[in-house]
Amino acid sequence: MRSVVTLLCVLSLATVANAQLFVGVDDVTVFTYDVDPGTGNATPLWDGVEVWGAAYDPASEMIFVNDGTELYSSTITGPPGFVADITYQGAASSMVSLAWAGGMLYGTKNITTEAVYEIDPKTGVSDIVLAYDSASYDFGGLAYNPIDGLFYGTSDDSTPARGLYSLDVFGGGAINLIAEYPGAETDIDGLAIGENVAYLVTDEPGVFYSYDLSQGAGGVYGSFQNPWTSSEVFCGAAWIPEPASLALLALGGLLAIRRR
Repeated sequence: MRSVVTLLCVLSLATVANAQLFVGVDDVTVFTYDVDPGTGNATPLWDGVEVWGAAYDPASEMIFVNDGTELYSSTITGPPGFVADITYQGAASSMVSLAWAGGMLYGTKNITTEAVYEIDPKTGVSDIVLAYDSASYDFGGLAYNPIDGLFYGTSDDSTPARGLYSLDVFGGGAINLIAEYPGAETDIDGLAIGENVAYLVTDEPGVFYSYDLSQGAGGVYGSFQNPWTSSEVFCGAAWIPEPASLALLALGGLLAIRRR
């Protein structure tokens, strides 16, 4: 009986530890969600803070979100706590997206100097790492893909095209169109990347989209139901891989069963 109970606990841990898509919108009364891209099932997490952008630090297993200039951090279950005001050259700087790479936050803004900014996750101090033409790009979503070392962004500007782009922030700075938005979509503000798949997150009722980056340019989008019941202005998304702590705990349980 003890082995059966232990096995059930391990299976439960494995379920909790599965990779997941974290999403939120810029409304303090709307819950953030843990969404299963395979089924569209969404589990409410916490509310009380607007989400303009979101990023996940796998080392600390913390989610970062921002409400304009205000940076917050949280566990998957919350609640979020204030970290710092995001600033650029000493002045408050409002970001519309967040991404995580190499121990730092990155974000974009759609007013004044439009660019990709590196943001210190402890102090909120930011600096430009890739400037781009604001007449051609309007990046509302940003995510980093560790598989190819590129950032990706969702741009709502119709010139040259609304769509998903790669941004070589750590290299030569090239910006390339991967795929135009699916269907009649014109406004996609959330983006997350997990296991070489880009998840394009909208801020109104309907569906989210997935794009397998191994397809290269001109591939086909998938879609799955989103949890929203109201239309908002901004949204953020982050991919949360299986937490190492839970994976190790589950492994320990399996080893305990094997010893019995």
